[in-house]
Amino acid sequence: MLKFTLKVEYALKALVRLGLSEEPMSVPQISKAERIPPNFLEQILVRLRRKGFVRSIRGKKGGYMLALPPYEITVLDVIEAVEGKYGLVKCLIPGGEEECFVPATDCVLRSVWNRVQAKIKDILSDITIESIIQESNLRETLRRKVKVVQHS
Repeated sequence: MLKFTLKVEYALKALVRLGLSEEPMSVPQISKAERIPPNFLEQILVRLRRKGFVRSIRGKKGGYMLALPPYEITVLDVIEAVEGKYGLVKCLIPGGEEECFVPATDCVLRSVWNRVQAKIKDILSDITIESIIQESNLRETLRRKVKVVQHS
């Protein structure tokens, strides 16, 4: 089963939260809103800052903001920023071929994994922080409408 780490999930949640905010947000604010342990969040934000996705602002009203428009940050970008190059299997990660016991020319599954990985990368590259925000706003709007209908 394809599985992403909590670090990836928390990074995406933090970026979505920052994408929703017009003001800088502090680590405690993001941590509380997204239920992310503050120390872990700080480590994630440092990586995201190094990769140019967020910027930090000093001062009393400082914190973190997106450094790029949310439509320019893809899920694949975030995965690779916090975890390194994505590979479905080790031999498809740049440099991971050395850990494979079977030469690429003799591997019967390599072409299968390449096709699967290409499709996954295409999907992850199509999903942006902006699209996640739009989807979550749509869900929130629908949730409010359901509550209004139920209370009527």
